[in-house]
Amino acid sequence: MTDDDDRLAGMLGRARARNSKLLRHRYKEGFDRLNIVLFVMFAAAFLIGLAFVNDPFSQPQPGSSEALLIESEIAAACARDIEEPFITFCHERVWGSHRWDYYSEQLGIGDNGWLYGALLVFLAAALAITA
Repeated sequence: MTDDDDRLAGMLGRARARNSKLLRHRYKEGFDRLNIVLFVMFAAAFLIGLAFVNDPFSQPQPGSSEALLIESEIAAACARDIEEPFITFCHERVWGSHRWDYYSEQLGIGDNGWLYGALLVFLAAALAITA
């Protein structure tokens, strides 16, 4: 009888180990799916902007009031960064906010940015449910 009990315990142990591995893979696949959905949502945000904005963002003419404003923002925000990569990131952060303002103005988002975000979240949720 103990031989049968040992065999049954061994089979149950292997089944539990197999099931725990499968469970681990199921969580991994879930997070992979979430990453794909977030990537699609991020890409959709830019594709909507590209589809509806005819003129891309361009830097203002040197010496204009807008260029001077951006340069003063960069000087104020990036004064503490002393290493080249950090300075570049800081410049891109400042330029990124101006790009976003330009595209949101062109798209007519304005103060309704939350509505645009809600639309993207809704599309991502629909994609996650149906995929």
